[in-house]
Amino acid sequence: MTTALQADAGSTSTMAWSIFTGIYMFIVGVTLSSNLYSILSVFAEVIGLHVTNFSIVFASPAFVFGAGAWWGVVERRDAGLYRHGVIVGGATALLTGLVWTIVFVAIWEVEMLIVPMNAFLIALVLCIAVLVGGLAGLPLMFVRHQVNEIW
Repeated sequence: MTTALQADAGSTSTMAWSIFTGIYMFIVGVTLSSNLYSILSVFAEVIGLHVTNFSIVFASPAFVFGAGAWWGVVERRDAGLYRHGVIVGGATALLTGLVWTIVFVAIWEVEMLIVPMNAFLIALVLCIAVLVGGLAGLPLMFVRHQVNEIW
């Protein structure tokens, strides 16, 4: 039987892991955005994003989506398999990319997605992001396994 103190400690651990995942996915997003500078700098200019370090702005939704995906996929279901880490990373990257695709469509209308080069670049960035996000989920789940064995 779980006491109230144990339940509270479990919810604190759940929240801590979710926040940690959000921060981790944000850092992965900033790193990926920096590496995709040549494509994303054009995208930032096209949508009118006038900041000096757009990588931080592009990666900011990854914090929220990373924390939410971790809570929804891993903590809420008490799932600890490596594939769940891949799902969290891939979903975080996909949702973050879709946010910026929606911003692009809101500014330039849907017709701009029909242009083959635009569609190709958006699909390329989304595919790379999902691949990197999925791979980034593996070490995150590994760390969770190691910490849970220690505690």
